Amino acid sequence: REAGGARPVQYRDLALLFRARTNIKLFEEAFITYRIPYIVNAGTGFYARQEIQDQLNLVRLVECKDDALALAGVLRSPFCQLSDAALFWLGYPDGLTQGFFKEKGFPHFSSEISLQEKARIARLHNLLELLVKNAHLLSIPTLLRIAWEETGYLETVAALPGGERSLANLEKLMLRAEEFAAKGYSEVGEFGDFLRHLSALEVREGEASVSNEQGNVVQMMTVHAAKGLEFPVVVLPELERKFSLIRRSPVTFHKNWGVVHKVRDQEGKWLDTDLTLKAKATEERAEISELKRLFYVGMTRARDYLLFSGKEKEVMSTCIDQGDSWLDWLVQILPGMTEKKEELLSIGEGRIKVTREVSLPSVSEQLGKGEETVESEIASTLELPLLTRKLTTRRLSLTPLLTFQECPRRFFWEHRLGSDPHLASIHTSENQVGGNYSVILGEVFHRVISGSSHGKEFEETDWVGWFQRFSHQEQVEALAHLKVMRENYLRSSFFPQAEVRVENEYPFLLDLKGVVIKGIIDRILFYPDGSFVVVDFKTNRQVPKPGKILDRYFFQVYLYSLALREIHGCLPTEAWIYFVRPDIKVPCSLNERNLVATEKKILEDVEYITEHDLPADHPPGENCEFCPFTFWCKESFSSS
Repeated sequence: REAGGARPVQYRDLALLFRARTNIKLFEEAFITYRIPYIVNAGTGFYARQEIQDQLNLVRLVECKDDALALAGVLRSPFCQLSDAALFWLGYPDGLTQGFFKEKGFPHFSSEISLQEKARIARLHNLLELLVKNAHLLSIPTLLRIAWEETGYLETVAALPGGERSLANLEKLMLRAEEFAAKGYSEVGEFGDFLRHLSALEVREGEASVSNEQGNVVQMMTVHAAKGLEFPVVVLPELERKFSLIRRSPVTFHKNWGVVHKVRDQEGKWLDTDLTLKAKATEERAEISELKRLFYVGMTRARDYLLFSGKEKEVMSTCIDQGDSWLDWLVQILPGMTEKKEELLSIGEGRIKVTREVSLPSVSEQLGKGEETVESEIASTLELPLLTRKLTTRRLSLTPLLTFQECPRRFFWEHRLGSDPHLASIHTSENQVGGNYSVILGEVFHRVISGSSHGKEFEETDWVGWFQRFSHQEQVEALAHLKVMRENYLRSSFFPQAEVRVENEYPFLLDLKGVVIKGIIDRILFYPDGSFVVVDFKTNRQVPKPGKILDRYFFQVYLYSLALREIHGCLPTEAWIYFVRPDIKVPCSLNERNLVATEKKILEDVEYITEHDLPADHPPGENCEFCPFTFWCKESFSSS
């Protein structure tokens, strides 16, 4: 209903509110069958989605080739699109892993498997061999992108019912994978454990929204998630679902009576005492009260219409508190519901229409003749050409962007191919390894000043372990340098006083004309007068001479300032680069010229990165002294 009167109900007006999430998947399948647009909000829908489970199965399979369950999931998914029959014959008679990974391969697959499916099996086999052998060199985002490109996974998913939402969910998963990689994790097993952990904990994360469906979709969520919301039409399904009251253990703790426990009889059976009966009755009343409150919340989310839905059953209870479902309660309130006829029941000033049965058109009638399809077989019938172009992105972390500015070739090795710098540095000289010394020293310093005391409290023994990979002499020097840097820092204006609020390792997203840059700011100091200062700590031995290195440092701070302007609505009052070892502060001028130049540089670099994906497009930089990929560059020069 609107100010101008009633209007037809649209999808956006409807919300299904569930007491429990258990059967939401069944409702999703029905909505997909009848092509009703929907979205699962604020629930566990994201990690339970099939396209997310497909990626989890792929990661598990790369981690362990003997995982037959994961292999079956990957084969059945859009990664390979096998039918149930082909899956059976592939696993017959020696088991699925043996049938898939045996060396005989394509020509010796069962004749019961079609040529198209044999080709897809062989393609997936080659892909998995590649991923398994190179898993230690690939970041998780790169691994997933390779799998998607080589199998046409995204194109197949897009052609399935609900494909647009699935693609949005996969994009959201890719962001999770990029965040995972940005934190320094790269192991396939770690990412698999990460996803399994979130899924097992039922992390409350809704699905990704699709840009054009945010308006006109049916929403599904739990009653808990709907608190504070209102919808024109609310449906409360599964009214007949029985309450799951908590089962009591023989021993429990009650806030009024302390520890209460049952006793055993001579036959070893547990018997209630007066106290356990009282505790049980009290707690059950509390649970029933919570269920009543939840029912009330669900009903009061409706603005215009409230629909109850459930399977009719015989009600045995004689009062509300004896009822074991919401349907029992309604029958207690409206006895006329049990009569075998359709009618309007009055309750106060309201009316309730009781409908006994609802006849639905068949899927073919709903969608048109010839369109009824067995959902489980859709993927196996799709034969889509694979795209050979790379997936472009307009999202980039600051670290890869700075790497690109320093050396496009290193960017290509490290961030385009996903190569591990530590493995690439096997052939480096002892002098080059010194670069790792500086990196670790800088990492330790940042951790020291980011603690709860902001570096004021310092125990040498807490940090010695970080330098164990170095020689004894280097360990002594590293601790000495760390102490000098800490002392310089404590004397500086960047060590916060009591009245100053501090943000360390401050994450940000800078959205610049469709380009999203993600990064972390070392420190922001918020002063009582409303001003704030941004500072980037550098642990170089000395301040670089004017040139490209120092320019990149300025670029970094200017980018931080642009992000803070987007977040706080104004630029920092001051911006500094603090070289801690020589104890030198370098101011950064936040004038319009510098900021505009920074924006232009960001857009130019991201555009180049997006459009170029060949090794020849990425020339080497100028400062190669400590680069772990120097040996690779020399090899490429000598072979060309």
